[in-house]
Amino acid sequence: MLVPGTIVVVDDDDEAETTLVKPLRNKGEHVLLYKKIPRNSTSFQNVRLVIIDWDLSGSEQLEPNVNGPMVVRNIEKILGSNRFCMVAIWSIYGDSEENRKLMRDAVFDLFNSKHPGAKLNPNNLIILGTKINSSKTEEEITKWLNDNHSAGIIYEWEKSLENARDKFTSKIYDNNLNNIIKLYSKYIGAEASVRQLSNLFIKLLLREIYLDVPTYTKKIDIINGKKGDDVDGENNLDWYSRYYYLQSYYVPLKNEPIMTGNIFLLDKKNPNKVDNYGVVLNCLCDFYNKKVNNIKLLRGSKISNLPEYTADKVTKGMHIPYEYGNYVTYDEHIKQHVSKYHGKKDFIDKFFNNKLKESYYKLLFVKTNPQNKKYYHLIFDYNKINYEKVKLNETFTPQIPDNWKRICSLDSPLTEDLLQNYASFCSRIGVPPIPEKYIITEKHRLKTKGEEEKPTV
Repeated sequence: MLVPGTIVVVDDDDEAETTLVKPLRNKGEHVLLYKKIPRNSTSFQNVRLVIIDWDLSGSEQLEPNVNGPMVVRNIEKILGSNRFCMVAIWSIYGDSEENRKLMRDAVFDLFNSKHPGAKLNPNNLIILGTKINSSKTEEEITKWLNDNHSAGIIYEWEKSLENARDKFTSKIYDNNLNNIIKLYSKYIGAEASVRQLSNLFIKLLLREIYLDVPTYTKKIDIINGKKGDDVDGENNLDWYSRYYYLQSYYVPLKNEPIMTGNIFLLDKKNPNKVDNYGVVLNCLCDFYNKKVNNIKLLRGSKISNLPEYTADKVTKGMHIPYEYGNYVTYDEHIKQHVSKYHGKKDFIDKFFNNKLKESYYKLLFVKTNPQNKKYYHLIFDYNKINYEKVKLNETFTPQIPDNWKRICSLDSPLTEDLLQNYASFCSRIGVPPIPEKYIITEKHRLKTKGEEEKPTV
């Protein structure tokens, strides 16, 4: 099998069906053949390879400025619903490096200018310079796919999923799916049961997946060996923020009820206010058992929204982190209390160097959409908890207030980490503190005498 998905062939020559499409179908490939991609087609799901004729204009000439736009118009209809897709362009004019460069430049320049946020990956496109026929075309494409190890890892994963799917489907159906759905709907409501059912499916599906470890290991080793230990675009926060988001957050469906870990903007008309963000801390079981009348919110702010600390900007009513602004400390060198100052830049250093006190929790690279380039960082204080009364619908499910806006939701294990830190902070048992002047005196005595005095009997 070339790819674990659909192959789309675009060619206006009847010969393509005989020499390419039928032989591929006979080998078990799912192949769709078009002379031109329909304008409003919605059938392109799980397309992993497009084989397209360069000369769709019928001019029988290279003509990059004519054929290039026609190729782009066809492949962009497929890439609209299949962001990851390999594209093979065949042409009798692709027999020289000069012609292949002209063709590639025409396609990349046009596609990337029209879709700046979804650029074509150069590694995912090849120009074939031979007359189209099954054996030769398939041979070249197979070699090309085998050399693309990043794509290969995705393909191997899809094959593993496909193999596991049948085992999982039988097991979940044999366990009375109707009762599972009714149980979810009864305790958490029909809307919330959609995500819970999906989570259950994924959990059980993962148990059935068997990875071809040698294949994965080989491809990973090759990728690691290409450029030493360097990461391409290591300083590019655009790709890293998207990667971090995939690990940490998800976007709930519009009608999903409030759940543990949801992040809300609490005054959507004034997004830049300090203390304008909240994370839901209510236990998941309370939502299931319809025991939530008040939403327990951990309050926080965007780092970028915190003002520079000055007396006229920071008031008692404004919640500013303790490490931010003026504070008084004892200076051992001059033996007296002095006023210190932490500016915003100093606070940012503490924020990213994990030097904040235990009462604070930070969330990085938060976005309203995982594909957005814009992101921000939030800081929350476990001393700042609010209980917000909300309306309940007829099934006693809490409703999102009109002035709130759901940004996204924490995903596992971030949700568990937030709750664990909160529980650890709130369950502390305090002991009587020793006044600082006695600590300073004792430190001085130990440093000068070198040991504790023996107790008198």
